[in-house]
Order: sequence, then C-alpha cells, then structure tokens
Amino acid sequence: MNHTKLPWRVEEIGGEPFIFEESGKGFCIALIRSPGYSENGDEASELGNAEFIVKACNAHDDLVKLLQGIKASLQNGDVQAEPVKLFCDNTEEFFDGPLEAAIDHVLEKHDIK
Repeated sequence: MNHTKLPWRVEEIGGEPFIFEESGKGFCIALIRSPGYSENGDEASELGNAEFIVKACNAHDDLVKLLQGIKASLQNGDVQAEPVKLFCDNTEEFFDGPLEAAIDHVLEKHDIK
C-alpha cells in the first residue's frame, strides 16, 4: 500500500482543518469534514479528528518497528513474557495468549507485514 510520505501535519485554512505532508511541497492529503456529532452525542471536532488522524499515521511506522523488535526478542529468547489479555480496539474481541501471538494477531488484523 502506497501513501503520501510521512510525517503529516494539520493546518487550519479558513477555519477548516487540512492535512498536509511535511516535506514543504505543500501536498494536501485531506480536508476533514465531520457529520457534526460524535457517537456519544457531543459535537465532533473536525480539528480534533484531523489531529487524531495525523498522530496515528505519524506513529504507525515506529509502532510497527517496535512490535517487530519485541517479537524478534521473544523468538531469540532474549525476553521472557507472561501471557497477555487484551481487548482489541473498541470491540468485544478479546485476545488471551502469549505476547508473541498477540503481536502477530494485531499485525495480521491490520494487514501489516
């Protein structure tokens, strides 16, 4: 999957949040518009949504490398880990098992190689 080079940044123009790449070339990635409400009934923040998207995208590659490094340490026997129990995202999906399998589960779930 190809996407615009990271990192990205948020910039408000005319009161609307845009997402741009940071290389200085000024490529616009997105204009964020919300339906005016959030799941809990509060007014959604278009700027907040844009900032969340940028934070998640900018952190993605580092977090994947971290997970892959932890998994390699587990496979090499450098680290011993207790089984983990976690809820995946905001669903009722529950994972209970070895840390290495939990990492595989998350990477596979989000189609990360």
